[in-house]
Amino acid sequence: MTIFNNYRFGVEIEFTGAELRTVESEMQAILAGTSIDVVREGYNHVTRPHWKITTDATVTEHRNYSSGDGFGGELVSPILEGEAGLLELKKVLEALNSVQGVAVDVRCGLHVHLSWDGMTTTHVKNIVRRYAAYETQIDGWMPSSRKANNSRWCSSIVSNRYPLRDIANHQGNLERMAGLAGRYYKINLQCLSRYGTVEFRQHSGTTDYTKISAWVKFLMGFCEASKTSSVDSQTYNRSKRTQAFGEVRELFESKGWDVKFGGGKWTFRNELGHYHAVKTNDEMFAFYIDGVCNSKGLAKKSRQTLNDAFATFWSECFTDEVDGLFRNVDTDTQDFLNNRAAQLAA
Repeated sequence: MTIFNNYRFGVEIEFTGAELRTVESEMQAILAGTSIDVVREGYNHVTRPHWKITTDATVTEHRNYSSGDGFGGELVSPILEGEAGLLELKKVLEALNSVQGVAVDVRCGLHVHLSWDGMTTTHVKNIVRRYAAYETQIDGWMPSSRKANNSRWCSSIVSNRYPLRDIANHQGNLERMAGLAGRYYKINLQCLSRYGTVEFRQHSGTTDYTKISAWVKFLMGFCEASKTSSVDSQTYNRSKRTQAFGEVRELFESKGWDVKFGGGKWTFRNELGHYHAVKTNDEMFAFYIDGVCNSKGLAKKSRQTLNDAFATFWSECFTDEVDGLFRNVDTDTQDFLNNRAAQLAA
């Protein structure tokens, strides 16, 4: 699938069950003769050109941060790209799983970093908005320890503590966006400033290539779909400055809808003339970033004006054409994740 080759990715694979010295020596022996290097290091946050074995605060027992000694830890990839990166990941996991004792438990997690050329704040906003909208469905692919707000290491992004509104209304660059939220959420934006990546922290610990590759492929498709998500409608600028709530009305009218005011309310009818929704003035104002729309519903500024609440309403009105959790995700990955949800539900 060509989408894969547009993305760079990295994985952090937490595991237990073996001494890190043993993991290093046995993986090196298995991978000898290949171009893949595996090196045990003291704990650090530096991206290496090789696969790095190091300690992890939540998993490693009897750890020595400076030497990288301990029982259980983390295997961190170099920057990988596209199909070639997935093939390398498969070889490395085969080596890791050949080490006697290597296993995962409830303490372990899998973290995936993604980056791509031309990343913008709009892309990242869309990723966060869509992940929040689909979080419950994504939870269905995870064990209970990684669902909802059950893990302190990957908290829900729909919880009251996560700044969804601040992210949706952010007008600065990616580096400043990185400071809007904490690290330990299902989506970690702090990596934007350090690595230029978005980190996805929700997946449970696993050393299974099929599970990891399906999750990576899903995230690539999810990010690709987010580039052209309906949230782009937030940047629309009205053509008639004297029309109340012009951005909202003109966007819906471009789809053949009719938006009329009467009886103190705004009525939305689709292209067939069927009633769809009614909004009060207060609800219409709630579609705008604070301070951008005046008391008459007229735009004060020409920059982005509509917010995340509008994007959600827009998506609800045009669900068939606008979005879907599996948009840009290949069918094999869809089937795997749907089967995974069914197994966990059973």
